[in-house]
Amino acid sequence: MAVGKKADFVLLEKNPLKKIDHTKQVVGVMAEGRWFDRAALDGMLKNAEEDVGKY
Repeated sequence: MAVGKKADFVLLEKNPLKKIDHTKQVVGVMAEGRWFDRAALDGMLKNAEEDVGKY
């Protein structure tokens, strides 16, 4: 990867070209050079839900 470039992607459990519902089976996400596995994503979702509940 070139300096200053970003590569973001989503790793799926199964091929979404075979069935669109496979897009819901996320294994992990690479965003801004950081890897977020399923556990990290679930934790972020939980925190976001708790934050929304405060308002």
